[in-house]
Amino acid sequence: MNPRPYPRLGAVAIATALSGVASASPLLVVPKASRATTEAPAVVADRALRSVAGIDRTHLAAARIESYGHGTLVVYEQEVRGVPVDGGRVIVRLDDQRRVRYVRSTALPIPADLSVAPSLAVDRARAIAALAIGGAAPIASRLVIRAFGQPKLVWEIGFAYDDGHLWRVIVDANGGAVLAREDLARNDSSGFPGANAYEPSSAVSPLKHVELTTLPANATSLADDHFTVASCVDPGTCTALPDGMGGTRHVHQCTFSPLAHPDANGDFAYDPPADPQDGTDPFAEAHAYYHLNKIYPWFEQLSLGELALHPIRVHTNVKGSGTCNGTLPSGPLPFFENSQFIPGSQFGGVDQLVFGQGAKFDYAIDGDVVYHELGHAAILSKSQISPSLLFNAHALAIPGPTINEALADYFAAAFTGDSLVGNYVGQLIDGDGRDVDNTLTCSHDLTGEPHLDGRFFSGALWAVRKLVPNPEMFDGAVLRASWQIGPNDDFKDVADLVAQELESEQVPGNPQKGSPFFLLLEELSRRGVYGMQSCEDRILDVALATPSHAVYLKGVPGFTIPGPLQYKMTLFAPLPDGLVATGTATTSQTTPITLELRLQKATPITLDPQVFNMTGDLQPQTPVTAQFTYDPTSHELRAVASQPLDAGDYYVMLTNSSGVTFKLDDFTLASPGDKADDPGHADMNAGGCAAGGGSSPFALLGVAAMLVMRRSKQRRTGR
Repeated sequence: MNPRPYPRLGAVAIATALSGVASASPLLVVPKASRATTEAPAVVADRALRSVAGIDRTHLAAARIESYGHGTLVVYEQEVRGVPVDGGRVIVRLDDQRRVRYVRSTALPIPADLSVAPSLAVDRARAIAALAIGGAAPIASRLVIRAFGQPKLVWEIGFAYDDGHLWRVIVDANGGAVLAREDLARNDSSGFPGANAYEPSSAVSPLKHVELTTLPANATSLADDHFTVASCVDPGTCTALPDGMGGTRHVHQCTFSPLAHPDANGDFAYDPPADPQDGTDPFAEAHAYYHLNKIYPWFEQLSLGELALHPIRVHTNVKGSGTCNGTLPSGPLPFFENSQFIPGSQFGGVDQLVFGQGAKFDYAIDGDVVYHELGHAAILSKSQISPSLLFNAHALAIPGPTINEALADYFAAAFTGDSLVGNYVGQLIDGDGRDVDNTLTCSHDLTGEPHLDGRFFSGALWAVRKLVPNPEMFDGAVLRASWQIGPNDDFKDVADLVAQELESEQVPGNPQKGSPFFLLLEELSRRGVYGMQSCEDRILDVALATPSHAVYLKGVPGFTIPGPLQYKMTLFAPLPDGLVATGTATTSQTTPITLELRLQKATPITLDPQVFNMTGDLQPQTPVTAQFTYDPTSHELRAVASQPLDAGDYYVMLTNSSGVTFKLDDFTLASPGDKADDPGHADMNAGGCAAGGGSSPFALLGVAAMLVMRRSKQRRTGR
């Protein structure tokens, strides 16, 4: 077969030429174009794997065959003596003629001496995990191998959905340490029975009478094969639950039962409640049900019949858990400002969609929110996106949730044709929704909040969608690519998968300039996914005495977490009195904020890029450190690094040890006593690069495209 392995394929090869950096994992290989065959897919895939260097077949399970697009996917899961490897898999993509289009491996290198016999008993691991989240009782556990720097045997302990969270705790199967706490809840936010609904929300549509074409005949509530809808009803009592320590705890929480029932005509034609805080309105149930069944066939069409959603329980009018005074509620249930997809089937339970009743609005009354949340369900039905925190060389990254939010926003916008996602809810929260028709870039517009950070990527996909001749073909490629996302994948990996899906749907040959493949490449180069300054840098150029855009500093109790960006400033004259850093914190919690500034000259402050979740040394040693003081009344933060600073480039990292996640506004670096921008000390050009920076990545785009075309020719001729 004479395969030609590349660290990244197609768009990736161009990215390598643009950035000069290529990642060795995951491995993506485009073999020489093979001939059409009638051989069994497993036979074709096995022959392809034998031809690819760098794939260890020792720990691969038997092949699983899946229909995939206009072709087949042959999947090999990685396991070690019966213990699964989280995220470890090898896939071989065959087209409709069973020609091999690509091979992708996210398998981990397994040390020969790795033991799969835990020294920590599962009961002990469950008790440790329960303590880590406050005493709830686990409902599931499994032994698995995960990548924490090196492959490690761990217990995954799952918990029931509770008060907006679906916790999974990772415990070292030998040492007993809690390695991670992961929240799997994806937060956001004619003869047929009739209902009233907005299309998709009151912000853009009057109330209309619609038909519930998927509802079974003579239905007494809103339930079918895909969705069962009910509301959160306050029982007015407290419930005793196991505390995980052998005792009980009393919790005030709602129970779920349907409020929407048919009238004499068989319709569910409720009007919206007059009070937006009304948490007992059946309109929310009918509105959510209608919009879920409106978008579901669209996802089925995009998936070419391969959508694999489990039946979903849909909860509307949801409020949070309240406190108890003994066995009696202390007051009414609090508002729940969220919408969520809960992948409960991962623990043997039931998948759920949760639409909160907020103080200003009901989340189920915005169709965009419904579309967004079902987008999460469609993506997570097959992908291995992880909610874990990751750290690259310079900063905190949360690629899994950020990619998930970006794709869910994209699908909601693609379905409606309206780039503004959350017209109704967004206006009531912050005066706007999330607009995928944008020019945001990475790393310049990153904030550390997944919904906001995903906007540049959804914007890139939207920009390409507007240019391609067949938008739904493009949507389908994005959906199918999302199913191959692994737990450690970043934006480049996802871009590579989309690009390869686009190429795999075409006749083998050279991708043409102007094709969806090249349009995607060009747009993602503009956005910083590929190029000289990419998402992997996470460095923001700043000027003295000039506030930066808001960022969110993640807090995890017991850990020190770096911020989502490093700040680079260029001093053209010394600062003899050192540096002052200021900002304003926004948080609903009362825990004191513990924040530290770390400063280093000439080179960025580095973290171990292999550190996964919350292990390893996250407190890098730097020549200059300064502790922030926090005023809980004004919420002002201030740190003084009094050491004199010479002229030159300086890098600043913020690390949060308070265990509280908070928003940092107006972060400013200044000379002591400065009140305004001083252009004599720092400079930044309009592109966000320090003066005298490198060439534009587009100067290399033509050369890179020629390289890909040349490689494609080599693959066809075998040279």
